[in-house]
Amino acid sequence: MNAQENTRISLIKTITRVVREATGLHERFSCEIANSIVDELSKTHGCSELYIPALPKEIRRAQVLADYNGTNINEVCTKHGIDRATVYRYLKHKS
Repeated sequence: MNAQENTRISLIKTITRVVREATGLHERFSCEIANSIVDELSKTHGCSELYIPALPKEIRRAQVLADYNGTNINEVCTKHGIDRATVYRYLKHKS
């Protein structure tokens, strides 16, 4: 498997997870949707770099704080791709 195939598979997995979490759809259906999205992106943006802006810091911070229940720091860190120090920093500066 080459780097492009790995990137495509990773993107499909990410979109599948997001669709499943957002809709509650079975993984099979979520994967079909993800494949369709990636196919369309390949058609319209294939062989080019696609810039996807990050969420504004305030929204990202609010999402992290909403997910954190006081006992699930490892899950929150994994879900949001952050470290424990970031969660603690958000908690310290919680409005």
